[in-house]
Amino acid sequence: MYRHILVPLDQGDTAAAAFAHALELAALCNAKLFLVHVLDVAPAVMAAGALPGLDYPGYGVAREAHAEQSRQFLEEFAARAKACDLACETRLIQQWGGDPARTLLHAADECQADLIVMGTHGYSGFMHLIFGSVAESLLHHTHIPVLLVRKDEEDDGEN
Repeated sequence: MYRHILVPLDQGDTAAAAFAHALELAALCNAKLFLVHVLDVAPAVMAAGALPGLDYPGYGVAREAHAEQSRQFLEEFAARAKACDLACETRLIQQWGGDPARTLLHAADECQADLIVMGTHGYSGFMHLIFGSVAESLLHHTHIPVLLVRKDEEDDGEN
């Protein structure tokens, strides 16, 4: 049914929950996983106090440090997929600002994804206003089926 599954990942619990679902689906469908992380370098390098053009060596060092952390993060997930005998590729996309949902859709087109499996917090009201939703934005613009996964709150010990 599905041959190429795109899984956007970040360091959040919802992404890890989505990855677990994607592993199961990929095993059932004998599909290839495409693990993608979009790294917005603006906050990363600004937090390090390195602004492009003002402190070029500091900017480059901060950007590469965050990129290397992101590559290692992706490889940890890829190793789990490969341990399940699943075909898997990783892709780190670095951008300065921009719309992560549109970036993910472009990545989905490039890998010919026929399903996107991603986590969502399910925020509403004020929290949604403040944080927005990459998942919601992606849903508004995609032609590819999307499976949204929320982390089970019981896993947190929250009730």
